[in-house]
Amino acid sequence: MVPEPPPQRLLERSVHNFIDTHLRELQWTAYGLAGLGVALVLRRVKATTKFRRVSDIPAHFTTKNYRLQGHVRKISDSGELLVEHVPILQLNLFSNKAAESGDLLKVNIAGIALTPTAVEWLSETALDKPVWFRLLQARHGSLDCDVTLRLKQNWLRGHSSISEELVKRGLCAVRHHHTPPASRAYDRLLTRLLALEFRAQRRGKGLWGGKEYTGPGWWSNSVQWSRDKLHSLFRRREK
Repeated sequence: MVPEPPPQRLLERSVHNFIDTHLRELQWTAYGLAGLGVALVLRRVKATTKFRRVSDIPAHFTTKNYRLQGHVRKISDSGELLVEHVPILQLNLFSNKAAESGDLLKVNIAGIALTPTAVEWLSETALDKPVWFRLLQARHGSLDCDVTLRLKQNWLRGHSSISEELVKRGLCAVRHHHTPPASRAYDRLLTRLLALEFRAQRRGKGLWGGKEYTGPGWWSNSVQWSRDKLHSLFRRREK
């Protein structure tokens, strides 16, 4: 008499038989679950939604510093970019309708105090160009963003940060902040900008070679920034 296999062996055999018998159904179920997961992700990131106003953008996009893409359609006299948002998935690929002014997002280049020379550089470099912009802060119907684009002279390097390029060239200075921003991404950007500003000052580039700019220099900016960081840290610990 042949001894019966142990219960564990019987269970394994039953599972294998079930898989062999229902292999096609299991495959389609796996595909369906994967498709559902992708659909949920696309829904959360608003992959097909075109944002026409800052108020249309979900709050978690800013707090998590999402990156969006778009085209710079206009540049104001103050250097504010008016950007037509381009969703990740474009459902209407053949629409050539130009965006109205009310459908453009107001994007401020984060961390810098623009000069007329910087605005002129923007008009020559960024107008009608595709850009990526990382959301750092939303305020008063506009966005503070780290805006990047491809520069002709740096094509092989990929996208360059407009804020960093302007400060590195000495075309503008780092904007003074009385309190550190809540966003760590914004904090890191400002730290990079201060280092680039110091380098531009030492080399006498752009506005640092003359008397065009009389605002706080790298040292006073850095001291104030470090002091504000310490105060912010102490306040968090007290809470």
